[in-house]
Amino acid sequence: MRSLFTLIIIVCCAQAGIAQEIQLLVKKGTAVVSEKVVQPGQIVTLNSDQVIKVQPSSLVMLRKNNAIVELKPGQTYTFKAATQNFKNSKGFTASFSDLIFSQEFSVQDKSASSTRGNNDDPLAFSPADGVRILTDSLSLQAGGDKSTLLSDVLLFGSGLPDTLRFTQSRHDHRLATPATGNYGWQYQAQTGLKPTTVKVSFTVPTAEEKAQLLKQYEAHQSSLKSFSPEMKEILLMEYCLQNKIYVE
Repeated sequence: MRSLFTLIIIVCCAQAGIAQEIQLLVKKGTAVVSEKVVQPGQIVTLNSDQVIKVQPSSLVMLRKNNAIVELKPGQTYTFKAATQNFKNSKGFTASFSDLIFSQEFSVQDKSASSTRGNNDDPLAFSPADGVRILTDSLSLQAGGDKSTLLSDVLLFGSGLPDTLRFTQSRHDHRLATPATGNYGWQYQAQTGLKPTTVKVSFTVPTAEEKAQLLKQYEAHQSSLKSFSPEMKEILLMEYCLQNKIYVE
């Protein structure tokens, strides 16, 4: 009986420790945790004896259970001082906090969905590949200032009677969102020695699906009110890419 009682106490203490676990995530810049530099995308579990130095212009957040708070750039915190931020923090749902702390976007989706070319010389484009357009107009951005367009930009799809052609003299082309359907657009560009053909797709959803996706986006946007404008911008961008939506 005594052994069972001891086991229950051990399990309860372990569960309490897990519940109080505090994680640090760097979204931009760096943080130094007890002399160890934490880079963007890295998640570190903090200990009670550690000191956190948030470098200037950096964006750093802490997570405790489903509560998430942002640390101020250029500040140094003891563990106790950092955890004081949770006193008046809002508790989010588990799915929301998991989404905020998810690094799948940063590590994989971002590079795969919005660039083409080799790792040293990517050709950026927007909208990201495979997104659903939720706006009344969109901007096709083919490459950047450091790349040279070798062809016109072509847009084709189920809602267009003919292929649309946009001049290669510009990288940015604004157009009204076409009718519901699936679309592809492509162009050829060069930033190094080798030309690259970029082929991208997007979908224009039905009015009902668009309304539902916008409602979810606006609810997520409203939940970010406690974060700084720059952190909010990054989190919204990640949400859009994670959920494959285009919202300007």
